[in-house]
Amino acid sequence: MTDAIPISWLNDYIFDPKSIYFHNILADFDIINYHQKPQILGNIAHESLDKQTYTNSKQYLIDKSIYSEEFNLVGKIDIFDIQTKTLIERKKKIHKLYQGQIYQLWAQYYCMLEMGYEINHLKIYSISDNKNYLINIPTIEDKLIFSEFIIQLQNDSNYHGSSNQAKNTTSIYKEYYF
Repeated sequence: MTDAIPISWLNDYIFDPKSIYFHNILADFDIINYHQKPQILGNIAHESLDKQTYTNSKQYLIDKSIYSEEFNLVGKIDIFDIQTKTLIERKKKIHKLYQGQIYQLWAQYYCMLEMGYEINHLKIYSISDNKNYLINIPTIEDKLIFSEFIIQLQNDSNYHGSSNQAKNTTSIYKEYYF
């Protein structure tokens, strides 16, 4: 059995597979040394969840650890509204919705289902502009595509740093490409 894949890697892998390698290499360093403004703002936006100060209402599960045996994924949810059965992923600012962000939410959805939760709604919330993006519950076909994506990620050596791909000029790690 391989190590569980962090859910946060799903968006990273689509955007820039080599970024996962750099996440691992730089993990022992203070993030201020390599995080850029978007990551810093994103971390600040998540502080209220991470510190459990977002709300004390029993209506919400906040920052809950999750795991999927089926997909071998591990991570945390941002918010699950128990009353409306809505799983919510928060982002600092959504300029454009990317497939990797949707995959992150689907991963959380599948983990929560395995853990016995009923989920009726999925949404990604853009904090800066207070916008909600409703995401469809994945279909059987979506689940097959998602499963193939997870298998590709598991089998791909790019995230171990052996990729010879061209430099991703929008990557936060572009200065580290060699």
